[in-house]
Amino acid sequence: MMRVHDDLLKLLDVRARERGESRSRFIEKLILAFLEADPRNPRLDPVGRINPDAPAPISKAGEPLKFGAAWSRWCDLNLTLLGFRVPDRFLDDEAGHAMWEAKSQRADPGD
Repeated sequence: MMRVHDDLLKLLDVRARERGESRSRFIEKLILAFLEADPRNPRLDPVGRINPDAPAPISKAGEPLKFGAAWSRWCDLNLTLLGFRVPDRFLDDEAGHAMWEAKSQRADPGD
């Protein structure tokens, strides 16, 4: 449940109808796309569940160049869309990797 202005709902309805989908599905896709743009997050399936069979999120330690490029795109996206400058301290957030690891099929079931 979410409270938003009626004008926003009307505009979301128009844009969702353009795509032939419900407002809820359209909003869900927007949220998924935004979360998947953050390189720290695990891959999600089309309904938002963590995909345990997907590769781990890229790591700044393991793939610094790839992570740096993705992080730069993520920071630009936040600034462009939200006017939010992502703080450098967010670079050390490992929550996405921990969430993927907890769901991953790669974990040893004997542990």
